[in-house]
Amino acid sequence: MAGHIHDLGHGVKVEDGLGEGPTVTSTEVGLGWRPTAGQFVGTAVNWQDRLFEVRSVIRDTDGERWQLVPWPKGEVARNIDHLDITRIEKLVAEAAVVKNSRSIRLVLVLLSPVVSFVFVVPSID
Repeated sequence: MAGHIHDLGHGVKVEDGLGEGPTVTSTEVGLGWRPTAGQFVGTAVNWQDRLFEVRSVIRDTDGERWQLVPWPKGEVARNIDHLDITRIEKLVAEAAVVKNSRSIRLVLVLLSPVVSFVFVVPSID
C-alpha cells in the first residue's frame, strides 16, 4: 500500500509508509547524501523531527531514489542534514551559484586569448 507523498518542490518528494522509513525521490536536485557503506552509517537525515539513516540510493536517468531507515540506536549522529522545503530551496540556490560560476569561468577561458592579446600587444604610435 502506498503511503502519503510530501512534495517539497523542485522535484523532491518524500513517500512515507513503504517500508521501515521514507523513500525520497529527487529528479532535479542533488541531495549530496552518503548511503550506508560497510560498517559506516549513512548520512543522518532529520525528517519531521525524526532521525533517519540513508541506507541506499539508486541513480538513473530519472534522478535519485533514496531509502531511509530509522537511525540506529546508540549510534552518534555527527552531521545531520534536514529534509524540508527550506533545505531544498537552499540546495537549489547553491546549485544555481555553482552553475553560474562555471558559465562565467567558461566564458573567461574562451575570451582569455583575446583579452591577453589586447593587454599584451603594445600600441604603435
